[in-house]
Amino acid sequence: MPVVDPRATCLQMTEDWTVRQIPIDNEFWATIGERTELHHGCLVTGHETTRDFGHWEMHPEGDELIVAVSGAYILIVEGVEERPIMAGEIAIVPKGTWHRLTVQEPGRTLFLTPGKGTRHRPLVE
Repeated sequence: MPVVDPRATCLQMTEDWTVRQIPIDNEFWATIGERTELHHGCLVTGHETTRDFGHWEMHPEGDELIVAVSGAYILIVEGVEERPIMAGEIAIVPKGTWHRLTVQEPGRTLFLTPGKGTRHRPLVE
């Protein structure tokens, strides 16, 4: 049974519950929206979340789960609300919602994200 580091490997849970391992390289996040092989199922990634997100993101095809494994964060949902997320809590970001995280206390986060259509945009346009 493989054991992987979710900071270096994206796990893709496909519709038939098969798990694929995809290495996270320098181009992974920049091209995630265009990578059609990732459009099916759910992507699972982990991060050492030590600084605020420098961009907005949105997932038009489904909800995203943000798991605060450790640390403390503020989930900012554009035009709607700011919500604290503490270690051990899970935030549900509705599909089609622009959002980002700010860090109150650095820690680890786990993201379960729809594979298709992820979009990013800069904080200032």
